[in-house]
Amino acid sequence: MGLLFVDGASPLWMTVTAITLFGVTLGTFSMATQAAVYIQAPAEEIGTAAGLQRTAQYIGAIAAASLLASIYGERASDHGLHSLAAVAGALSAILFIVTLFDRTIARAVATASAAKDDAVTPQAKETNMPLTKLDDTSALVVIDLQKGIVGLPCAHPADEIVGRAAKLASAFRARGLPVVLVNVAGRAPGRTEVQFNFTPPADWTELVQELDRQPSDYIVTKQQIGAFYGTALEQILRRRGVTQVVLAGVATSSGVEATARNAYDHGYNVTLVVDAMTDLSADAHRHSVETIFPRLGETAITDDVIRSLADRPH
Repeated sequence: MGLLFVDGASPLWMTVTAITLFGVTLGTFSMATQAAVYIQAPAEEIGTAAGLQRTAQYIGAIAAASLLASIYGERASDHGLHSLAAVAGALSAILFIVTLFDRTIARAVATASAAKDDAVTPQAKETNMPLTKLDDTSALVVIDLQKGIVGLPCAHPADEIVGRAAKLASAFRARGLPVVLVNVAGRAPGRTEVQFNFTPPADWTELVQELDRQPSDYIVTKQQIGAFYGTALEQILRRRGVTQVVLAGVATSSGVEATARNAYDHGYNVTLVVDAMTDLSADAHRHSVETIFPRLGETAITDDVIRSLADRPH
């Protein structure tokens, strides 16, 4: 496009200005494209995707330069270059409009299809079960709110998650109900495709102070994702006569979900406090909350649980 504004007689400042203006725009577009690749590509494939995107840019630039040289050779003129720029600009505008139209069509088709599916098979749509009640003997189980975990980049502000979990713990203690604080100190030895290159600090297993640990709290340390296997959690709950487990903590799709599955399999009623948990991935958190949790129990928010506790007789 810069070719439309300069020619052989243009002063140097005009040429430099055109190059700067369109060069910065092209560079910004390249950065936006790179950011889109980082957002869309799976974490383990970001390097490959970014490399392919860069390679495609280089190949396109080489092909464009080669085509220009083959057409004009030594016969390039201002008029010819201006004509080429005009044609390229028109093609870019057409492609831009087609892209917008294509996305609009896809969105409209998807919306219509979703509406049709909801009308035909409403029972197939996943819906969260709201909290109906808390059993007389319910226990709060808080997963992995420890220094080495809450310091990781999460989908939601960690201080807000910890604050809500602390409010829940305080409310359960006030009613004389069990509070179990779980931390993780290792991982299962099996091979996995995703490798964890994590060197934890010395105090990484320590529970965060905001939970205000009390002598009446139970502490469970696990060496795997879920909090039941290889720990005393099941024994603690059975001895206290617990029939319902209320879950909060990190990470939604990992420790929380694994413990929820175990609790459900052990016959407990399960309540998942979705605003008192988070994940390293927003998509993983959403998938657990919207798709997995409705099959395991009831979902609630912190205020719902505290309100239900307040309505109980002391």
